[in-house]
Amino acid sequence: MIGDFGLSRADGSHFTCGRISTRWTAPEVLESEANFTLRSDVWSFGVVVWEIYSLGSLPYSEVPNQELLTYLRSGRRLDPPCDTPKRMVSLMDECWQMSASLRPSFAEIDSYMHGFPMHTLPLMSPLLPAKHVSSVF
Repeated sequence: MIGDFGLSRADGSHFTCGRISTRWTAPEVLESEANFTLRSDVWSFGVVVWEIYSLGSLPYSEVPNQELLTYLRSGRRLDPPCDTPKRMVSLMDECWQMSASLRPSFAEIDSYMHGFPMHTLPLMSPLLPAKHVSSVF
């Protein structure tokens, strides 16, 4: 698993939960509060990608938890952060398909990501020591 925020436990081929990290959770899990699947994890992965490009912003910060499912059912999604490459916006959109069966598999995401240039990811530049410059007067 990419990440489950420490809230799930193995139960056969699905994962069940006691508490839900609502803002990262797929709509079908919010509806039933029952089973996580690989396809619901794909939804969460899309939110994590959004978090990376937003430099750690809280997803759906303007939407109260109790209204999030209605918000998602209406077709609304997270707006892509500024400077997010179109290719990554497309990936997030695919991860956030309302129907779980329409979301890509992690194998498909892996293939897609291998074609993505690493230099376009939002990484902070490493702090390098300044070059020592001496001047002679």
